[in-house]
Amino acid sequence: KALSHDLDTLGWFCREVADIHLMRAALVNAPLAPETADAKPRVGLCRTHEWYQADQDSRAAVLGAAKCLEKAGAEVVDVDLPTPIDRLLEQQKIVMAQNAARDLAFEYNHHRDLLSSHIIALIEAGMAVDFATYQAALLDAAEGRHKLQSVFREVDVLLCPSAPGEAPEGLGGTGDPVFNRVWTLLGNPCVNLPGHLGGKGLPVGVQAVGALGQDEKLLAHCHWMERRIV
Repeated sequence: KALSHDLDTLGWFCREVADIHLMRAALVNAPLAPETADAKPRVGLCRTHEWYQADQDSRAAVLGAAKCLEKAGAEVVDVDLPTPIDRLLEQQKIVMAQNAARDLAFEYNHHRDLLSSHIIALIEAGMAVDFATYQAALLDAAEGRHKLQSVFREVDVLLCPSAPGEAPEGLGGTGDPVFNRVWTLLGNPCVNLPGHLGGKGLPVGVQAVGALGQDEKLLAHCHWMERRIV
């Protein structure tokens, strides 16, 4: 059942990048591409517009991974994301809410008592989004995809935070998705790589982002990267 027909994305949890590589080939019925890239990656250290929401552990994970990759021979450069990507965090929320109000309309109208308060609030927020606002958000996303092409002509992978900090304790939730929202709206492939522990001993990953439609290339670079930062 879709929550957001514009945004819902299939993701996998695996022990290592090679497992994702194999699973993807099987599920999309594609030939198994080389696991490792021919050359060391050009890595863009991308703090993102939401860097201020990353805590000390998350920042240490990203900066530490960048140093490890550079020491291993990767080219690491600082990257600033172009406009309108700075607006896309809020635009993603608009698209998600608008979609939820439509994709879950039956459930809301007939089984509202079975929905969580969070989902009800999301649906009702989406009911207030008019079509022009929704269209403007999609146009910003399209412009962001176009502008990002120039970034990926200079680097192979963007290295940025995966989450604001350590994994949350317990099973009550998966944490704040602030560092995933923009990439989900843009549609770029992303891989979370572990390798850092926070102050409570819980994992803090870093996020590797590839060019649109270049999933196999991203996995090949991540296969090299995971062995240098873990």
